[in-house]
Amino acid sequence: SMSNWANIVASANVAQLAAFGEPITYIPDKGLGDPIQTTAILQKPQIDQSASPGYFADIEIDPLQVTSPARGDQVIWADGVTYIVAKVVRPDAYSLFIAALHRKSDP
Repeated sequence: SMSNWANIVASANVAQLAAFGEPITYIPDKGLGDPIQTTAILQKPQIDQSASPGYFADIEIDPLQVTSPARGDQVIWADGVTYIVAKVVRPDAYSLFIAALHRKSDP
């Protein structure tokens, strides 16, 4: 059934995040919300031009932990650097969110 498939995909996502994820703090509501301790997987650029100013990386994040990521949210990387979410896509209902991060210091 479809729900079994969703469960299989969700557990695969969890396994992938556990294996490849780096610890982050995700702060929703443009950095004003309650911080979420979670993990993110660094990706090759998929949704944004890596040449754009301040671009850092595309990351995958867990939709079960970060339920509605949005442009302007903040991500604090493990090294303490804060990034701004510039764009969010989710290819389908079973995928992890992909967020493009830019350095906070850039306009």
